[in-house]
Amino acid sequence: MEVMVKKFQSKFKIVRKDMNQWDELQSRLISQFRSASHIVDRLQLLLTIRIKAKQQIMGQFPKLLNRNYS
Repeated sequence: MEVMVKKFQSKFKIVRKDMNQWDELQSRLISQFRSASHIVDRLQLLLTIRIKAKQQIMGQFPKLLNRNYS
């Protein structure tokens, strides 16, 4: 009977260790996903700003051309 209990305890320790490792890895994955999500959000914002700036510059070209050749 003691042998069975020791086997069970040994297996239980292994399973507990594996579950703790799984929890740690899952926490890391969630943290990294959150960081990646924030980076993507910032990149989308920067892209929007870049597009708007480009549109403003392109909109000013006709005004600049009219000033130089008038």
